[in-house]
Amino acid sequence: VEVGDYLLVQHGQFAFERLDAGRAREALALIDEVVAGAGGADLRTW
Repeated sequence: VEVGDYLLVQHGQFAFERLDAGRAREALALIDEVVAGAGGADLRTW
């Protein structure tokens, strides 16, 4: 696994997709936005 890789682990399955650095930054920004908007709620419920 390297910087720019996207990993998805779900219910015992594993998949990956190689992302360029720009797309990886966009995904991280989206995650940051979701976490910030959660107001401290447990995000594992979605």
